[in-house]
Amino acid sequence: MRAKIVLDATELKIRNILLTFTKEYARQTGKQLTLRITGGWVRDKLLGRPSHDLDVAIDQATGEEFATALQQWMAAQSDEKVASVHTIARNPEKSKHLETATTKIEGLDVDFVNLRSEVYTVDSRIPKVEFGTPEQDAFRRDATLNALFYNLDKDQVEDFTGKGLDDLEAGILRTPLDPSETFHDDPLRVLRLIRFVAQLNFTLALETERAMTAPSIRDALQTKVSRERVGVELKKLVAGMYAAQGARYITRLGLAPAIFTLPEQYSPITPNWTVLTSMLDTADAVMPLIKFDYDKPHLWLAMLMSGMSHLTTVDNKKKVFPAPLIAVKEGIKLPTQVGNLVTKVLDSAEDLWLLSQQAASSRLETGLLIRRIGAEWPLCVAYSAIKYNNPSSLNGLYDAVHAMGLQDAHLMKPLLDGKQVSKLFPGRAGGPWLKEALDKAIEFQLENPNATAEDLKTVLLE
Repeated sequence: MRAKIVLDATELKIRNILLTFTKEYARQTGKQLTLRITGGWVRDKLLGRPSHDLDVAIDQATGEEFATALQQWMAAQSDEKVASVHTIARNPEKSKHLETATTKIEGLDVDFVNLRSEVYTVDSRIPKVEFGTPEQDAFRRDATLNALFYNLDKDQVEDFTGKGLDDLEAGILRTPLDPSETFHDDPLRVLRLIRFVAQLNFTLALETERAMTAPSIRDALQTKVSRERVGVELKKLVAGMYAAQGARYITRLGLAPAIFTLPEQYSPITPNWTVLTSMLDTADAVMPLIKFDYDKPHLWLAMLMSGMSHLTTVDNKKKVFPAPLIAVKEGIKLPTQVGNLVTKVLDSAEDLWLLSQQAASSRLETGLLIRRIGAEWPLCVAYSAIKYNNPSSLNGLYDAVHAMGLQDAHLMKPLLDGKQVSKLFPGRAGGPWLKEALDKAIEFQLENPNATAEDLKTVLLE
């Protein structure tokens, strides 16, 4: 960890612009402002990580007031076009508890907001927000290492919790206040801290982890937090460089049921969450042995949902759906295509493993399975390798698919289209037979990669 924040050339220009303007602002209004960059930028700069997310906290003005005056002042100082100010409205349901003004300075996005205090009620995670002191603003944050401020005027880091710098140095995630209070105020912070584990490879402080195990906290995460926000945090978690660490915390703390929920209009299911524990036990050893590229974020998402494999749920109209699809689409509000992908990964694992155990896989069987899975078949093969703890066989299957030229089998089209096939049987109306004929065409082409359209005509006529 660096002992001091070192600004790059662009950041230095931004600092000079803001400090120069605060003097002009004081002359015009009589308010002597103190500006502080807060949150993740301070943490990442001290860790030597790139960060271009500048959040500036103001002590005596709202973000919109300050940013608007700044934009007008910058426009008067230059003949060049100055970026406009965009105000992001308060949206408590998406964790935006205070109006934020954003603009561009020297090509970087800069957000402005006033220092604040937050007071929560028992039955809501939406706080009453008021102007606050730097100390109040620091202590209402999710972690001590995210409560560090960089004072632009003094050019120094401020640690109002008294623990942020030490925790950053030690790689510990700790809440500024009592963790039970912090998590009851905003249960989403449970998932946020685990997301930071996945991104930074840090560990949770013992008292912080212990508080996360409370049934009331898990219930609050499931019922008080919008599913969109849960999905946002989970998406960042599985994309983290240390997603395995985050997944272990989710398992150890028993959080999966609170994350992957089904709406009330769907019948309940009974996932086997112990499957994830066994997969994590083998993932560390197996993943380095997988010799091909695959989609790691979606692999981790599929592993987190492994306990829902092959489960179905019924809605109030008696329609049956794969449970993982609904858990993704409604439980964490990620796109339907992601839910379909996770379902496909879970459902195809056994078929891929069985195929990998054959002494010599047939072109037809292999090609049809690749077509059923689609473009993400390497991801499915990787998941199967972990689930069955057999990277050697699944690497062999991956190589066999390429050796047979079937890696794009899902894109294969019949050498004759529907109209051409229909002409072979004049006077016969379209119907199920035509689909069967086109399916037969694909099977013939998979078995005979050098076949021509004339060869296919002969087979279909026979």
